[in-house]
Amino acid sequence: IVEGPAPHPMTAAVTGVANVVVEAPRPKKDEEFTAEENARDLADIQAASILSQGLPRHIFNTLNQTESTKEMWENIELLMKGS
Repeated sequence: IVEGPAPHPMTAAVTGVANVVVEAPRPKKDEEFTAEENARDLADIQAASILSQGLPRHIFNTLNQTESTKEMWENIELLMKGS
């Protein structure tokens, strides 16, 4: 959570047009992910699930729109301050 979300892994897609080779980034396919990337993604999903399970409904509804577990955690800290 502290490090923020893992960036979506990208890889280079090589295309050739008129004898010019261009490497353009593209999202990785499922089979291209390493075991470490899969473990990090699973940990992010589990952390978000654990955080959301113990929240009051009105706070959960507010946090349901967050993009990452880190963003969710920062908002929980703000919303629960003084509780």
